[in-house]
Amino acid sequence: MLFINASNLNCKSDMLLVYDMQGKVVHSEPLRIQNGYYTRDLLMIGYAKGMYLITIQTEKERLTKKMMVE
Repeated sequence: MLFINASNLNCKSDMLLVYDMQGKVVHSEPLRIQNGYYTRDLLMIGYAKGMYLITIQTEKERLTKKMMVE
């Protein structure tokens, strides 16, 4: 399970994207930012073992972190 907690975001909504290391989007969903905050538990069941990039993409900014699925 992945816990995502982002703050000080400057828009109302956009996308949560999960990329594998080949650059393929393996998960995407719209996200709703409330008062500059976004929190989400993302179950990683069914994902292959390896490194993933988790991205919150808004019209003004992009936040990306690496995550290992073991």
